[in-house]
Amino acid sequence: MQQDGPPPRSTENDSLTRQSMVQFDDYDGPDNPPEGWRLYRSSSPFTQQIGRMYQHWDKEQKIFRRGFRIRKAHCNTRGKVHGGMLMTFIDSVMGMTLWLSEERQGVTAQMNTEFLSNADPGDWIEAEAHVDRCTKTLAFLKIRVHAGGKLVLTASGLFSLRERKEK
Repeated sequence: MQQDGPPPRSTENDSLTRQSMVQFDDYDGPDNPPEGWRLYRSSSPFTQQIGRMYQHWDKEQKIFRRGFRIRKAHCNTRGKVHGGMLMTFIDSVMGMTLWLSEERQGVTAQMNTEFLSNADPGDWIEAEAHVDRCTKTLAFLKIRVHAGGKLVLTASGLFSLRERKEK
């Protein structure tokens, strides 16, 4: 079909939309978690959106690890793992670390995160967290996240502890 006149001109917004639509391949391979890790089944509807995660608890050293294989759904428009995705992930990891280490529940009061590098679909993301110190009402946690042999982020979290229920 022939059009009359010149083709429509792109608007500035069309150009910005085209620039941000980067194509990248989704990873559809196996998760391949490290040996000895178990599938984590979250009871949180929000955390379930991350997808399959695996975890390992070192009871002696009180170090908790959780990881997942990056998929396209975890990425931003540039094809790199999304910072907000990582923030959600580390928040859940620190909360579980607090429970396993101290048998206490807490609410995130503050998180300080340093993004150091990025990660791609297919990379295995692994977080390692521990409780740095715990008072009667507050817990201080530290976490490191690696992907593909490189440090992706470090963070610290401050959790307000919930009162213990009497048994």
